[in-house]
Amino acid sequence: DMLKWHDALAGGSVLSASSVETLQERHVATNNNGEYYGYGWITEDTPVGDLHWHNGSNGHHFASMLRFDDEDLVVVMLANELNEASNCLPANLARASSPGLAGWIGHL
Repeated sequence: DMLKWHDALAGGSVLSASSVETLQERHVATNNNGEYYGYGWITEDTPVGDLHWHNGSNGHHFASMLRFDDEDLVVVMLANELNEASNCLPANLARASSPGLAGWIGHL
């Protein structure tokens, strides 16, 4: 379902391209250097272009979605608990999937 949501955003079937741009725009700087919050997405620079991501937890389950649009790479991870492994896994999967991200640390 999360990949379908990404495809709908990227394909323009839910919002116009200009609305998606506004959604992901860098509206407010976060406390992490180089990271900005838009309307529901955090955006940061990576060696392969912009990363749009968000994660969350309800104390029992954890989810994270990373969208590297220039790489056509999407990482979605759902876990039944928030711990160091589940928090690091999405970025580790991205690094393993894209040679351009091999040395990327990011703020995740």
